[in-house]
Amino acid sequence: MYNTLVASLALLLINPTQGLNLDSNVSLAGTYGKTVGDHYPSVSARKFKTTDDDIAADGGDDKSKKVKADPLPIRPLTKDWDLGKSLNRTLETTLDEGTWVNLDISPDGKEIVFDLLGDIYTLPIEGGQAKLLKGGPSFDIQPTYSPDGKQILFTSDASGFDNLWISDKSGKSFQVTDEGYRTVSNARWAPSGKEVVGVKWYTSGRSIPAGTIQRYKLNGQEIVKPELLVDKKTVQVGVEEPIYSPHGAGDSIYYSTNDADKTTWNYDKDPHAGIFNVYRFNTTSQDDSVKVAGGVGSAIRPTPSRDGKKLAFVRKVEFTWSLIVKDLETGDETNIWDGLSRDNQESSASNGAYPRFSWLPDNSAIIIWAQGKIHRVPLDKSPVKVIPFKANVKLNIAPTVKHQQSLIEASEEKTFNNKAIQFFDISKDGTKAVYIVTGQTYVKDLKSGKSTLLKLSDSEDNRHAVSFHPNDSNIIIQSRWSDSKLSLIEVVDLKKEKIVSTFKLPRGHYNYPSISNDGKKVAFTKSSGDEIAGTVLAQAKLGVWVAELNEKFELVKDSAELVIPGETAGAKFTKDDKQLRIVGYTDPYVFDLESGEATTLGNIKDNASDVTLSNDAKWVTYPQYRQVYVAPATANTTYWSKPGSAPEGLIRLSKDGGQTTVIGGPDGQTAYYLQANNLFEAHIPTVVEKCGAVAKSDTARFGADCVQPLLKSYDLSVKVPISRPPSDKVLVLNNAKIITMKTGNPASDIIENGRLVIKGNKILAVGESSSVEIPKGAEVKDLAGATVLPGFLDEHAHWSGFDYPVRSHWQHQLALSYGVTTMHNPSYDTVQGFVEQELTRSGRLLAPRIFTTGTIIYGAEGAERVEILNIEEARSILRLLKSYGAFSVKSYNQPSRYARQMILEAARELGLLVVPEGGMHFAWNTNQIIDGHTTIEHSLSPGTLYEDLQILFEKSGTAWTPTLVVSYGGLEGERFWYQSTNVWEDPKMRARHPLKDLEASTFRRTLSDEKEYVFNDIGKSLTNLTRRGVLINPGAHGQRQGVGYLWELWMLSKGGMNNYEVLRSATRNPALTLGFKDVGSLEAGKLADYIVYPADASPLKDLKYLRNITHVSVNGFLHEANSLDQVWPEKKKALPLPQLNDSVLVHDGY
Repeated sequence: MYNTLVASLALLLINPTQGLNLDSNVSLAGTYGKTVGDHYPSVSARKFKTTDDDIAADGGDDKSKKVKADPLPIRPLTKDWDLGKSLNRTLETTLDEGTWVNLDISPDGKEIVFDLLGDIYTLPIEGGQAKLLKGGPSFDIQPTYSPDGKQILFTSDASGFDNLWISDKSGKSFQVTDEGYRTVSNARWAPSGKEVVGVKWYTSGRSIPAGTIQRYKLNGQEIVKPELLVDKKTVQVGVEEPIYSPHGAGDSIYYSTNDADKTTWNYDKDPHAGIFNVYRFNTTSQDDSVKVAGGVGSAIRPTPSRDGKKLAFVRKVEFTWSLIVKDLETGDETNIWDGLSRDNQESSASNGAYPRFSWLPDNSAIIIWAQGKIHRVPLDKSPVKVIPFKANVKLNIAPTVKHQQSLIEASEEKTFNNKAIQFFDISKDGTKAVYIVTGQTYVKDLKSGKSTLLKLSDSEDNRHAVSFHPNDSNIIIQSRWSDSKLSLIEVVDLKKEKIVSTFKLPRGHYNYPSISNDGKKVAFTKSSGDEIAGTVLAQAKLGVWVAELNEKFELVKDSAELVIPGETAGAKFTKDDKQLRIVGYTDPYVFDLESGEATTLGNIKDNASDVTLSNDAKWVTYPQYRQVYVAPATANTTYWSKPGSAPEGLIRLSKDGGQTTVIGGPDGQTAYYLQANNLFEAHIPTVVEKCGAVAKSDTARFGADCVQPLLKSYDLSVKVPISRPPSDKVLVLNNAKIITMKTGNPASDIIENGRLVIKGNKILAVGESSSVEIPKGAEVKDLAGATVLPGFLDEHAHWSGFDYPVRSHWQHQLALSYGVTTMHNPSYDTVQGFVEQELTRSGRLLAPRIFTTGTIIYGAEGAERVEILNIEEARSILRLLKSYGAFSVKSYNQPSRYARQMILEAARELGLLVVPEGGMHFAWNTNQIIDGHTTIEHSLSPGTLYEDLQILFEKSGTAWTPTLVVSYGGLEGERFWYQSTNVWEDPKMRARHPLKDLEASTFRRTLSDEKEYVFNDIGKSLTNLTRRGVLINPGAHGQRQGVGYLWELWMLSKGGMNNYEVLRSATRNPALTLGFKDVGSLEAGKLADYIVYPADASPLKDLKYLRNITHVSVNGFLHEANSLDQVWPEKKKALPLPQLNDSVLVHDGY
């Protein structure tokens, strides 16, 4: 009947898994099915791939390839912002040590210039009182003297972006470069003083930058243009740390480059095998670079002697970091000091892999920072001496963004209004909307405003992928998911409010069903499933299927045929039923059912999602960069909302953004899209008539302001019952050791013979047994001395989304079974995240409390990119995220400090928290604290923090979630636990974790000395900060679901925290950080989230007992920790998980 499309098309039609986490590290073992990493920004979860075109577009290794124009920024970025606008607090202190201090020596050898907390100071060569040269709101680093000593070149964000500036000795400065998106740093003078070199950084779809070495020929105090000297190797691997040779009038430069990575930047590279090498490049002849140093231990931060005869660099030697001097005539290398601090060669170090250092004019010694101090290192190996300094620091800092969230108020209501809708459709007559909320189907009469829940049979199953019959407004078709039976497709008659047909199909994962216009055919997809619903069953004959229907909407026997093989997006019929429109996460295509030919109607730039074609294939709608657009569907068109590159007729429909588009209505010419629970309607011909000309000339917003009055909007919110124990049910936990975490003082927080009274989902009373009455009719449990703690909070959690709406999510259940009762995901698909939150609140998904920032506010390329030109645009993206229920947002490697500050300003106004990506940008991390970010997410690259950073953290109020499992600067903590524990033997892991990944990723381990890991260095700083009142939070990063959270706590302990401090960091600290008033401690009136340990296995006594949890309660529902069977307020077996394992892998364990 239908010709099958050639297999090559299947490669173009991708239906990836939702729920991508965009955070900053790739799991060592490839956590099951999860593409983890900042670096793959797409809600459609496409894995990042560097193609030959990518490399060619950015130059690549072949100098014959023409470098194309830089596609970014999409729009020219603003410079109209005051960096000091919100810096209205003052931090004053005197410092005699610093973290990651860059320095230089004046040509006469009398003075040191160095940076400290983003200010620049000068210091007599013998040490003493430092003098402020450059202060103020800008963040200024990497100072270096001109050859005549009269000027200082440095990197500053005074223009909003990191650019090069020059100051005289009085501090009066002028700007040298004017990059408006690509940042510049690591600058050095030429010996002539007439030009400088610097590193211009490029990001791609991954926010890890690749450096290029650029030359800037000075022209008085004018802004100068760059001249490319040494290009990056690929879009992720570049060159850095350039410095001129002092001889030959600057005809050569030394630089370092990462030679371990060939195409993509990778974590956990081995410095002992060599990562960085140093090269020399002749700037006159521009011949190929010549390798000068490197190999075992690497060579970084090349610095030639003043006479050019020697080259100093940093190398890792065994378990130390050493200053090496190479005689360039003989080639001999000498280790002159092994007392350096940990270098940064294992991170992405956009400001250098070690701080700058300098030779004395007579070449007798090197002045270098290490261990928080400035040191004089003689070449004759006489004793190394500290050059002491005292710097009177006066730093302007912003109020830290903090807001409180009241979970109790929301909890006391009987229902909540949904905000997240994943699937919807509009009837042919335009009068009805059908949509899915918490796995159930609702129909809204758009005229009366009434919403109706369809009370269908098998209501325990979750529905999804719903759509109308194109010509019958009373018939819908949808997928139904059962964790045990997999997918079913059902047809529902809305008048009868009943299922009229359930397709008889082989067991499988079926999605996106769609009825033809004449009602005689149906199209649907069969996929391999997803990592949460399982991928072990029904794996044959995947792709788009078409089958015939009879008049009762039943499948005609033996009529189903696979027409497009492979994992694909959804398909709908065109108006004449002769073609399929390929919709969803793909470029727009039509597929002819008779000829088997596919016609591409252009391509969507940056992987825009939810692409929709009208049924006559004349219009295409899609969200891109969070906004919704409509354009004529034309072959050979690139759909891109970039001024000057946009297709003819492009119009923006949304104000703040949107998702999930549909084109339909009575004439098939009306576009619909969602923003949270709001449905917007735009009649395309009317929009084109009234706003087409405006959009053509509006290069910033493509007519969005013109369109707004033309939109109709509908509220699709419904009241969903909240799941919680009845308020008249009372549970008493008696004879318990209760650790309340109320005060932060163990003496008052620990109740040895305590009683905890739970009423419904809240704590009624807690205290000594003798002082707390047992209410009448209460159920009393004697805990016989068991320990009761507040439930754990994972402040930086990640997990995988699903295409099939399960009732039992193995990753959420693992978290619960290890005691995590609240998870905050700082990088998750917005819609998917809040769908899961609402499924959990309604009791249709067993999970910890779920919170998320939604999709990141991304600063690099890709569909998640958000350019912020002004404060109103910052407000707009935050309004969008807040409309779905976000109370926090993630600012993710925005290269503009202006933009980062605008996000903070908007967050203060809108009552949101800002949790920024750490991103291995130490300088940005420091000014993120100065600017008032709520937290820093991930570790700071230097590892050990000295008094400057410690007092900044203390006085600012910024919290820190170091995610030690993926710590920067050394081996990730995750690896340590693979080598030191048999993860696969853990019964809880075996019970819920897919075994094919668990065993494949943990059986064979690489053994490394513990000194190779950086978490101990970081941990010491974390302990010091904890004792200074800084909120340190665990974040397991989803690296190894379940037990990974315990790894994070054990690593905090290894850094020196005592058991109480570790447990407080797991409970009270994240609650305070995120503003949760109602969880994190056991107090009367708070929510009943708690965990129980046996009397002889209290983690307060020994953290090894963290595994021994017996019970976990979330929102008052008490579960046995291993089985997750509910034991109160009524006994109830936990729903089984989908089948995750092949039968050959299932056995009794080891």
